[in-house]
Amino acid sequence: MKKRTFILSVISISLLSGCVSQPLTNAESIPVEESKILAPMSIRQDFLNAVKTVVKRDSGFRGSACDFTVYLDGKPIVKLSPKEKFEMFLKPDIYILGAQPEGNLCALGVGLTEVEANLTNGKAANYRIGYDESSGFQVYKTTF
Repeated sequence: MKKRTFILSVISISLLSGCVSQPLTNAESIPVEESKILAPMSIRQDFLNAVKTVVKRDSGFRGSACDFTVYLDGKPIVKLSPKEKFEMFLKPDIYILGAQPEGNLCALGVGLTEVEANLTNGKAANYRIGYDESSGFQVYKTTF
């Protein structure tokens, strides 16, 4: 009986941990394909006093079949699959960074999630789209 309880516990923990996405560093993330970039060239090129801003998708099973459209101040800038990243260069300012799943099944019950991005001169900013059981899909500011 104890062996059966132990096995069920291991299976339960494995299933639960499989539903949380895994953050990636910028080095571990893959640059997004050019065809998925919707942003104007003006934010894709470095310039004096620009803040390098990276948006990336976590890895993991949850949501892996779905692309997310990333928005900057309500305008679509890129579609990201798991493990992909997009680098952009923005003026120091306050922006709203959002993400929304694409596709019929992926979008069921999941809406746009947004976070304020307060970009400071000379300080790079990193954001990740991740999933956890308590809050669902979110955009997180990250040090990764």
